[in-house]
Amino acid sequence: MGEVIEINIIAQQKAMLKKLVKFMATLKREHIIGRTIEIMDDWEYKNVFQCDDLKDVDQYLDDKIICITEMFPQGIMGVTSECVNEEYIFCVWYNFKCDITKDEYIYLNKNFIEYLSTDLINDGIKLCGIGKETIFTYAENVYQVVEKSHNIDIWIVNKNVYQKNCFNQCRIYSLEEYSYDIESAVIIF
Repeated sequence: MGEVIEINIIAQQKAMLKKLVKFMATLKREHIIGRTIEIMDDWEYKNVFQCDDLKDVDQYLDDKIICITEMFPQGIMGVTSECVNEEYIFCVWYNFKCDITKDEYIYLNKNFIEYLSTDLINDGIKLCGIGKETIFTYAENVYQVVEKSHNIDIWIVNKNVYQKNCFNQCRIYSLEEYSYDIESAVIIF
């Protein structure tokens, strides 16, 4: 398998999970071969069980970890969800069978940012970090998330939680002025 591309999100609304699954569907060039939905207590897969239908996961969003994985001819993609301190941490990830080109990476980023600006903008996104093989470490404070996270190429930050001193190494853009071929950027919305 190739590099894993990850879109990490901290948000206030759990309804975003189904919207992220819908977003994944927009990226597939061919049909899904299979889907699994796993629900568990922790990242050690304690008390893991499978769910048959996406409609049934809502009841678990506040106190379980949800992992939705879809297999397709080019690789595997998925979305995870967990609730920490009344905030929802989502991760959309793609693992293609081979490494992707810079143009393909830009294409994925562009599609997500456009989807965010039309379909997710009102869903209480606090912070989003996009990158390859990321380490995204949750903390209540944005500065601590940025400081503890690694391999993030693009940060997308809600203007209500933006702290300029968090992003000293990045160029700052509004959602409207961001050029998709730029990496190491912060987009404020």
